[in-house]
Amino acid sequence: MATNSAVRPTPFERATPTRPSLFEFPFVWRVSPDADAADRHHLEWAQRFGLVASPRAIASLEQVAYGLITAVIEPGLRGEDLNLVTNWIGWIVTFDDQFDGPFGDKPHLVAQIMENMIDILRGKPGAPPHSYHPYEKALGDLMARTQARMSPAWCERYYNHQASFMTAVSTEMTQRQTSRVWDLDEYLERRYDTIWVRALVDLVEISVRYELPDVINHSWECATMRKELVFSMSIYNDFYSLPKDITRKDSHNAIFVLSRLHNMTHEQAMAKLRDLLDQSLARYLAAQAELPRLFNSLALSNIDREGCLRWSTGMDNLWAGINNLHVYHHRYSAETMSKPPAEADLLDYWDLLPDHKNTTNVLSRNPHT
Repeated sequence: MATNSAVRPTPFERATPTRPSLFEFPFVWRVSPDADAADRHHLEWAQRFGLVASPRAIASLEQVAYGLITAVIEPGLRGEDLNLVTNWIGWIVTFDDQFDGPFGDKPHLVAQIMENMIDILRGKPGAPPHSYHPYEKALGDLMARTQARMSPAWCERYYNHQASFMTAVSTEMTQRQTSRVWDLDEYLERRYDTIWVRALVDLVEISVRYELPDVINHSWECATMRKELVFSMSIYNDFYSLPKDITRKDSHNAIFVLSRLHNMTHEQAMAKLRDLLDQSLARYLAAQAELPRLFNSLALSNIDREGCLRWSTGMDNLWAGINNLHVYHHRYSAETMSKPPAEADLLDYWDLLPDHKNTTNVLSRNPHT
C-alpha cells in the first residue's frame, strides 16, 4: 500500500502511556504535525459557540486536547481540514457526554433532543431553526464548513451516519431503563453507531483529500474494509473501557454481553472476542490486498488509483490511531475510569430540548460554574 510521505512516525511527545496496548496489528501509527494549532483553534471555537463557558469546563477542554486526538486518529489531516475534523470530533464527544449528566436517566427527553438534531442534519423542510442552544449553533457552523469542502452526496452519507449515531444513543438510553438483554449481534448492530466509528471512516476521505467514486465506495473490497474496521474499533473500545463500565455499572459492553449469554467469565469472553478480532483483521487485510485487482478491472486512472491507495493507507492509520488513543489518552486512564461521571466529565450541561419552555425545573442550567 502507498504511504503519505509527508506524514512521518513521530513520538507522542505530549503524553505518556496510561496503559499498555492490548492489541497488535501491522500498521505504523502517525501524528499530524498540526496538532498544536488545532488544539488552539478548537478551544477558541468551542468557547465562541458556547460549548464551554465555566472556567472548570474550559480548563477540562484544554486538557483533553481534541486537536491532538484528531491528529492521532486522522494523521493525514492538515490546517483547516484538521481544524474542521477536530471540531466535529470535539462536538460529538462533548454532545454525547451530555447524556452522562442530567439527561442520563430521562430517555423521553433524549428522544426529543435527538429528533430535533436529526431535523437539523437533514435540513427538514418546515423544521424550526432551533438555534437557542450552543450545540445547535455549533452544528450549523460545522455543516456549512463541511458542505463547502465536500460534495452533496458525501455530506448526505456523512449526515446519515450522524443521524444513526443520535438514534442509537436514544435507543441505548431506553434500553438501560428496560434492562432488555441483547445478543451479541444485536449489541454490535447498535454499537457500530453509538461509538461513531462509521462517521470517522467517512472523515478519512477528508484526511486523504479524495472522495471515493461510488463504484469503489460500494465495492466488496471497500465495504469489507469499512465493516471490519468498525467492528474491531467497537471491540477495542469495549476492552479499554471495561474498568469504567464496571465502575459505572454500564452493561453496554461486548464482554458483559458474552458473559451473560454464555455464562462466561470476563476472561473467557475476552478470549472469545480476541479470536473474533483476529478473524476481523485477517478479513480486512484480505480485502485490502484485492484492491489492485479491483482497480485493474475498472481501468481506473492513475489519479483515482493513487487516491484510493491514499484512502487505504488512511484506513490503516485510523485502525492504529484509535487503538493508540486508548493507550495514551487520560480519558482512558485507570484514575479517570474509576470516577463516577459527575467527577470524570467536567462539562457544562446545557438545556438541549427543542422547546425551551419545556426545560423549566427539569435540568440544572450549568452546575459546574
